[in-house]
This record gives sequence, structure tokens and C-alpha cells, in this order.
Amino acid sequence: MGLTGSTGTSPTECLPTGSTVGRKVLVIGATGLLGRPLMRHLASQGFNVASVSSKPPEKLHAEVRLLIQECGVCHMPLDLDQDITQNGGGLEAILQKGSYSLLINLAADRGGIKYDGQRCRMTSQVLNVDLPIHLAELSARLSIPVFHISTEYVWSGDGNTDTGYPAVPLGTDDRMLQEGAGAPYAREKRLAELGVEVSGARVTIIRIPVLYGRMLNGMEDGTAGSVINNFLQDNSWLHDTWQLRYPTNADDCARILTALASKLLDKGLDHSVYHYGAQSSISKYDFIHLFAKSVGLQSQHIKTESADSRPAEKRPPYNVKLDISKTREELGDLWHEPTTLDEDVVKKIWLPHFRSTVEMRCGIEDAIQKFHSALSESPTAASSALRLCIVGVAEIPKSQLLKLLADGLCALSNLVIITCGLQGVQENFVKHCAGRLRVWNIIPEGRTSTFGVGICAGTDDAEARRVFCQVGDVYLAVDGGEGRHCTLSLTAGDSVIPLRRGVSLFGNRRDSKKPDFMTDEQWALLKEEVPEDQTVSVVVDSIGKAIDAKVRERACVRVEDYENSLVDI
Repeated sequence: MGLTGSTGTSPTECLPTGSTVGRKVLVIGATGLLGRPLMRHLASQGFNVASVSSKPPEKLHAEVRLLIQECGVCHMPLDLDQDITQNGGGLEAILQKGSYSLLINLAADRGGIKYDGQRCRMTSQVLNVDLPIHLAELSARLSIPVFHISTEYVWSGDGNTDTGYPAVPLGTDDRMLQEGAGAPYAREKRLAELGVEVSGARVTIIRIPVLYGRMLNGMEDGTAGSVINNFLQDNSWLHDTWQLRYPTNADDCARILTALASKLLDKGLDHSVYHYGAQSSISKYDFIHLFAKSVGLQSQHIKTESADSRPAEKRPPYNVKLDISKTREELGDLWHEPTTLDEDVVKKIWLPHFRSTVEMRCGIEDAIQKFHSALSESPTAASSALRLCIVGVAEIPKSQLLKLLADGLCALSNLVIITCGLQGVQENFVKHCAGRLRVWNIIPEGRTSTFGVGICAGTDDAEARRVFCQVGDVYLAVDGGEGRHCTLSLTAGDSVIPLRRGVSLFGNRRDSKKPDFMTDEQWALLKEEVPEDQTVSVVVDSIGKAIDAKVRERACVRVEDYENSLVDI
């Protein structure tokens, strides 16, 4: 059964009615990020809209069901993956009986997580290649024009200009993606374009960049939601500063597709390929920095990388800006300028889905600020001092390791040692430092520290530990008994020194990365069974080098601040 308004309708009953005869559009994949606003815009312009997607009406999101009812859309459930695998008989029956004047194919695996938890892989031979080619071949036989939605990633990213790549067919420009190059999604979309072009159908290819828009859940749009979620939780990802991206509003794209559909059916279109997308670039780092600024979070802990340093086969295309001038000229008064991605857009699109996590993160940042304020009041905790966080489990090593470690670290200057109120390794390490070195112990507000000098930061144990995981320069991880490993939730780029055995980072067993201040020989020795005094000697020596680097860094900052003050004067 299908769905039209509030009543059930079979697919064969989705027929043109009234004044909309000759303007009946079938949208494949209509319940997704782009399909939902497209249904609304098509209906508002008098189109009789039918949709095909994999879910029956009763399994659609409530918001989608309401949209279908409001727009009078005839919804037809069909498992597209299964149907195409079985020669596409279901689609063929729908097209033959529907008397459609236009087919718009939005179905694709673009990544992201659907509202029901289904994770898309951003690669699918069936949906991204076989389906569009099959639709084009069916449309050629039935003389139905087709809008095929493609991607900017059919371009290589090289040799682009300020105006962007021109809207031309594949094979007419050397800067286009070559056979076998690119990520799986890009290769699949390239194959789809090649296939629909030779199908004999009246195909209009419309290339658009990565999309954002009103979502059913915060992860639906793929990259953006995932990046935000990681930033607010573990903050373990590196954010690329190199690649130029052009995120585009899905509602804007829906307007343009509707305008092109109207022009096609009223007067015809002049070209076979069109581009649409934002014209202002933003890197992944720029985006997460914009998000942090928009919701009032600090951004200095955002980790960066340059994708340009990756091997060529793992490097994304640098600049795939699209030239949209041809589309603007085609539509004239129907043209709609792409929305600029700014703070207001961030608050409207993403904040509603991450509000509670943002509030939690704001609480943690307030707690971190309290920690810094408390620490700054101590004359022994200079800003140039290295902050060494001691991590460990409840079981204490049956050896002299902690005493040897305390003896070595107490001999260093410009060092602040921090724990987070855990018994076992942390508490016993502090006892070995008694009378020689002050150790700061992060505890929740309202608690009294049972060892070290207490600093209240965070409303509960979990928040206090989150503060602990964000204030250190170096984390020294000490395992307890055999098979017991300490677990950290540190940000990517933190320096971790694991004593003897590996450290479990982010909840997964994996080796930590060698800190820059350690030599390869020192790092290798930590994984070997050597006398404890030799292990401690390596650790203390490397921490001493880290202290020297921190002092030099602070000295450079002071010089820079002084020079800036002279400029101001």
C-alpha cells in the first residue's frame, strides 16, 4: 500500500489529477536529507508528487509521514537495493503505470546515520551505479526525462579556478576524475554519470556538493554531525586545514531542482549538465571552529592536520568548487543564491541536536577554568611549568616502580604533577612524593581531597576526570598487576608515556603514539622487559626534555606578546 495524505493508496492509484496533469514527478529516495525539502517545494509549485523509498509508511519517521500528508505525496515503498539486484521489475512497473512527466533520482549511499540507526557506508555499487543506469534505461524506453543528481567529486580537485569547474559532461575536461582514481563514492558517481549519458535517455545531470539541512537526527548529514559529536565527546579527531569544502544547504538545492523542473516542463532546458553549490569554502577545521564559536565553546584544543601531507592515494581532492553561472543564467528570475554557512545557520541546523552535549561541554570548560584559576594562585605552578598527569589503576605494582618514579620526578624543576582522586597508583605515588613535591589532586566540588592538594573542578567524578583528561601536557600511565591496564579518554595529540605495557586509549586496546620529545630508542625500551631503574631513567629524562620544550615555547610566546604590544603602541 502507498500513502497519499492521510489515506492509503496503492502505487497504481498515484495518477495525475486536476490542473497538475503533465506535471507529475516521481522522486526516487524522497525521504532523505534533500528529498524532504524537495517534496515540499515541488508540491508548493503545483507538481503532483510521488515518492519511492525503502520504508513502508508505518516505518517512516513521524516528521516524514506528516510531510507526505501535508504535501499530498503518493508514497510507494520499494526496497531499491533488492529490486535492482533482481532486475528492477518493481521500478519498471511503477514507471509504466504512473504516467510521469519527470523522474528525479536522489537515491544514493552518501554516508551518515539514518534516524533508525542504520549506518550508511558512503559506497554502494547497487544504489550509486546500477540504480541510476537502470532508471535511465527504463526512462529511455518510456520517454521520461530524468534528473540525475551527481557530486562535485567527479572532478579531481586539481587545476581549479576562482569561478570553479565548468558544468560540462564527463570526458570533456582533463581535470575530471580519471578511471580508478578517487574514493569509492567518487568512482561510483563517475561510473553512474558515464552510464546514464549513453543510455539514450533525456538525462539532465545536476552536480551538487556535500549537503546540510534540517535533520531527523544529528548524524544524518554524515561528516558534519560526526565531527561535532567527536569534538563534544572525546575530541580525538584531527581536523584538516587543507581541503576546501563547499557545504550547501539542502533547502537551497531543493529550490533549484524545483525551478529546473518547472523550466524543463514549461520551456525546456538549454544544457544537459548543471552545477549548484555554495561558493564560499570552509575546511573541516574552519567548520568545527565555527561551531565552537557559535555555541560558546573554546576552540584552542581543536586538533589540526593538513591532508596535503597524506600519501596521494589517501589525500582528498583539494578544491572542487563548482561554477554555478550556467544554472544562474538558465533560471533567471527563478534563481536562488546559495546560503552562506555562518553562526546563525549552525545554531539552526546543528545546535538543536547537540544542545545537551554542548551544555555538558560548557560545564566542563567552566570546571577547567576553575582549575586553571586555582593553579595560577600557587607560586610553584608557573605558566611555563609542564603539567604531568599521573594515570593508574587501583592495583598497585608489586615493585619499587612508584618510589623510583617519585624520586626521579622530584628532582626536576618546572614540573606540576596532577592526579584525579583515584586510589591505588595515584594515591601511592603521592605518598612517595610527600614533603618533596606538591601534587595537585582534581576532585568534584564539595569533596575533600584524601591525598595531595585538592582542586575542586567538576560537579561529579565523571566531570572531574574529563577535566583531568584535558589539562595535562603529558600523561604518564602506570599499569597495575598483570593484565590490568589504565584507560584514558584523551584528546588526539596528547603525549602519553605508557610504562612497560600498552595503554588503552579511547576505550580500545591500542598502542599509544610516540611523543615528540622521546627518541625511537627510548620509546622501544619502554616495551621491553628491562630493570625498573632503567625504565624510570628513560621516563625522567624524556620528561625533562618535555619541560625544556615547554619553557622554550612559553619564552617564544612572551617575546611575541611583547612585540605585539610594541606594534599596538
